[in-house]
Amino acid sequence: MSKVVQLKPRSRPTEVDLDALRVGAPTLASDHQPAPPIRERRACVQDPFVLVTIKELERGVAACGGQQLAVWLYIVRQARLRGTRTVRVTSRGLTAFGVDPDAKLRALRRLEEAELITVGRQDGRNPVVTIVPVG
Repeated sequence: MSKVVQLKPRSRPTEVDLDALRVGAPTLASDHQPAPPIRERRACVQDPFVLVTIKELERGVAACGGQQLAVWLYIVRQARLRGTRTVRVTSRGLTAFGVDPDAKLRALRRLEEAELITVGRQDGRNPVVTIVPVG
């Protein structure tokens, strides 16, 4: 006994707008999502540099002196970390470098005389230092 199977008639395909599928075709505003911003590439380091941990610097300052150099390194480090040439120089921050408050003041005066920095001072506040660009 054979059974007759009746097939459904083919449905017509829905119409497709080929122009809307072309590359560069305008899209709906709701479909458009802005591309993520491209991160700027950092410049390659051209000048020689030294990598020193804070602990190593502290030991070196304790063994050889050099608290004024430690102040300069602190200023440069803070400026690079913050991405600006102007930073506040705190006594608390410098204690990690092995620098006492009196040495901080002497170092700031000497660095200012050497025209490496400009110092903004206010009574009772930590000085704000700006690194003078190399000219």
